[in-house]
Amino acid sequence: PAGRRVSRETLRARIEEALRLDIIEGTLGPGTRLRVEGLAQEYGVSPTPIREALQRLAAENFVTLDPRVGASVTRLSARELREVYWLRDLLECAALRRSIEVGDAKWEESVQSAWTGFLPLLTAGRSDILAWSRVHRAFHAATMSAAASQWLAHFVSMLQNQSERYQILSVKTASRDSLGEHQSIYRAVMARDVEAAVEAHRNHLLTTVSLLEPGLRAQSGEGAAAALEAGRVDRASMGEQGT
Repeated sequence: PAGRRVSRETLRARIEEALRLDIIEGTLGPGTRLRVEGLAQEYGVSPTPIREALQRLAAENFVTLDPRVGASVTRLSARELREVYWLRDLLECAALRRSIEVGDAKWEESVQSAWTGFLPLLTAGRSDILAWSRVHRAFHAATMSAAASQWLAHFVSMLQNQSERYQILSVKTASRDSLGEHQSIYRAVMARDVEAAVEAHRNHLLTTVSLLEPGLRAQSGEGAAAALEAGRVDRASMGEQGT
């Protein structure tokens, strides 16, 4: 029985990860209906691990469960974009500041190593968007790793998971100077220039918001009044609420 439980949990985890990646990459686009029977056939499993995976993905807001129509991929929204990136700004800038202040030589080496792994994909294009996303995330994780706070790392990772669809969408659909953005962060971090590093990181986050927000607002029909009510993120507000 114990072996069966381990096997079942492993299968559920694999299905969950496969679904998550399909959602993040856009294979399963926002609003796509997720029919258990169809997914079970596609992934070659019984309906049970599909249902379990959908429940867990719903808890992470990748999937929306409606008792009337079933499961679907959660739609992207300007409201969520603003909220998630506002929180990322608060937490990530705090982690970055702390890391630069207390990071030792080993931390510097980890940042340099992550940058070395990231740079080829920055300059060679993004044909493999998931590979790009992995090294992108690894670079930012390295810059913040010396903060040494388990809770801070947990919440940062949670927000990054939730924002990954937005990040990939911005890379796919928008022309941006990703190399320049990350060079600014890297150089400031290695120079131990806290304020410059925080500003470069904040601008990096804001670029994604500014590129995606207009299209998401138009797509969802979110008006100017709703944007104001939600506390629209802009450079001034993030500067005031940041670290």
